[in-house]
Order: sequence, then structure tokens, then C-alpha cells
Amino acid sequence: RYQASIVSSYFNVLVQYGDQHQVLGFRDLIEVKASNESDIDVQLRNPEHDLTRAIKRVLNTYQAGGNLFDTVPGKVAFNAYISPDAALPEQLAVFRKGVEAVADKFQQESGGRFSVNIIDPDANGGEVARRIAEDYGLRPMATSLLSNDRFYFYLTLAHGDQAVQIPLEDMSEASFERNLKAGIKRFASGFTKTVALVTPGPAVPGMMPYGMPQGPRFDELQNFLGAELTVQPEDLSDGSVSGEADILLLMAPSELDDKQLFAIDQFLMQGGTVIAATSPFSASFANQQLNLLPHQSGLDEWLGHHGLKIEHELVLDPQNAAFPIPVSRNLGGFQVQEVRMLDYPYFVDVRGKGLNGDSPVTSDLPQVTVNWASPITVAGDQQGDRQITKLLSSSDQSWVSTSTDVMPRFDRNGLSDWQPSGAQQS
Repeated sequence: RYQASIVSSYFNVLVQYGDQHQVLGFRDLIEVKASNESDIDVQLRNPEHDLTRAIKRVLNTYQAGGNLFDTVPGKVAFNAYISPDAALPEQLAVFRKGVEAVADKFQQESGGRFSVNIIDPDANGGEVARRIAEDYGLRPMATSLLSNDRFYFYLTLAHGDQAVQIPLEDMSEASFERNLKAGIKRFASGFTKTVALVTPGPAVPGMMPYGMPQGPRFDELQNFLGAELTVQPEDLSDGSVSGEADILLLMAPSELDDKQLFAIDQFLMQGGTVIAATSPFSASFANQQLNLLPHQSGLDEWLGHHGLKIEHELVLDPQNAAFPIPVSRNLGGFQVQEVRMLDYPYFVDVRGKGLNGDSPVTSDLPQVTVNWASPITVAGDQQGDRQITKLLSSSDQSWVSTSTDVMPRFDRNGLSDWQPSGAQQS
């Protein structure tokens, strides 16, 4: 009981597969909870999740280094819809030779599981041209804005009933080979998904000392996603999305131009998944003031084309999370400042029937707080064949406001001073 000693011990879990391994150390496996300075509880965090993730990572890494076609069930067809060289611009005619060389190499390495088909869409009276226009929306391209010459140059992969289009980046063999591998991996099992992350540009140098708010950063999100996914920064200014990307994640997009919107739309049309975290407002705290400023994402028209509209309003809900604010009190001539948790209806607390219990996204969530939320409306006449799934809804006592005065308000007793206005509904 009265002895003290130092003991060196091991607490590591090694997960190994082939020549790949991952070590889970003590800090990776535990969770420390402290209710006060003297009551500290150390427990295993979630060993099932941690071990499963480690097994998946070493398995995926090992498979990525082996024969790509070993992970693809069945056969893959490379269908290149290309016009004759005489109809192609000079750069594409040169690029075609590189495409054929890479495709032939893959065909030789596949053991008969990869076929190469170079097809002229205008042959046989344009029968193929009509079919690919109807099935995939592939239409002839023009050599220039003022030219009537048309040509085809589309590269696709087909596996069963699935088909993906291979993007054209810098017309080099290296980029085509990289995008071809990424396309084949979409049909494979066990590979780690790749997330293309689009974030706002860095803050303008020299502006921080003058009270200019710094733009949002997403370092923690990137680190969190990187634990199970491959995350790579994406720049849409070149009008394309990396061919390796499975998911395009737009975080607080700002002033997107037509070229960037074209890249987003093409990625979606090619079978990718787009997740956009966007708002018509941006919040900032400067000079002891909480400000809400208009924010132009550039997505409004594109979202409207898909039947979605983010209203330029804010949702307020009596079912909300509290806002901590310092309040001064006069105690016998002394000013004492204390922190009070005030009701703040702009922090919408979504729980219960406000969460979609049938969706895997929200079914296991007990509660979500949404800060400075704007309502999303679906245009019924534009919905068409789209399937819309509502995930979060405010309570039926909530209301909307166009005011951007979001500073917490309280009365002389230090209580929240927000009153509903207008119609109250979910």
C-alpha cells in the first residue's frame, strides 16, 4: 500500500496483413472522461470500431499494391468513342496514341478481364452516335466556337450495367493512366474511397490585424475523414474534378464561377456524389460583436436547376441550445461578471421527430444542433424523378426571420428576450 514504483509496460495492438501493418497504441484505444479535477475515468473507447478500421485500412492498402483486376468481379470494357484522326484537333490526335498505348498495357496485364474497343460514333450511318447520345448524353464537340467541324472524344468504362466516364485532364499518358485506374477501382471491392475536399481560400495576408475575420478552416474535418478515407484537396478552377475522386465535398463554397460549376455538374453527371455545406449567410465575431453577413456561394442557380432553394432567411426555434454570454452584476458596489446560458433560438436543437429515423444518416443520432440555419425548400414541379429525403426538421413552434441582427438579447433580469413573430411551423 505504501510503496511507489515505476513499471515499463506495453499496451499496443498490431494489425498485419501481408506486408502492411498498423499499430494501435494506448492513446488510440482509450477515452478519458473527467467530471472534475479528482474524478477521472479511463475506459476503452470503442475497440470494435478501432480494430475494424485498422483491419480495413491494412487490407485496402495491401490490395491497392497488387493486381488491380484481382478485386474486380467479371470483366471490364474500355469503350473509347473517338472520331478518326483527320477530324480531331492536333493535340487530341497525339493524345489518342497515348490512350491506346496505356489501354493495351492494361489489357495485357488483366489476364483477359479487360477489353479495349475504339469506336467511331459516326460509322454505319451514325447509329452509335444516336445510342450514346440517348444513353449517356455524349454529343459531338466543336473544334472552336466559330467552326462547324464536329468530333467525338469520350472515354468510358463499362462493367455489367454500370458505366463511368474517364475525365480528360492535361492530355498526358500519366494522368490518363491514373484516371483509368481510378475508374476501374469504382467497380472493385475493398478500396478506400477518395474524397475531393473543396475549402475556401486562405485569409488575405495583412488583413487580420485590421479586424477582418478569418475564413473558416476545416483542418479537424480533414483529419477526421482521413482516418478512414483518402482526402485530397481539390481546386475547381481548371474546370474539372480529379478522376480519383468518389465524393466531392464542398465546404462553405464562395463565389463559384461558371467553370467551377461546370466541374461540379460534370462530376455529378459522371456518377460521382456531391455533398455541399453552404449557407446564404456567414457568421463572424469581431470587436465584441456577433455579425451575420450575406454570403454568395455561387450555387443558387445550380441548386435551383435540381429543384432546391436555400431561402435567405433564418430559422428560430424555442427548442434550442443555449448560448453562453457574460453578464455583469452589481454586488454591493462591486461589478461581478458571470457567464449565463441564455436561450438562443438561432441554435436550433433538432431531436425526436425532427430527425429522420428511417435514414442511416440520422437514425442513430440522439440530437443535432444547427447554428444559424436557413430553410431549404423543394420545388415540386422541378422534382421530377429525383428522390428527396428530409433529414432534419425544426419543431412545429419555429419561425423564420430575415433580420441579420443575431446578437443575444436579454431583459433586465438577465433572461432571454426573444419573441416569436409570424407563422410558427416546422
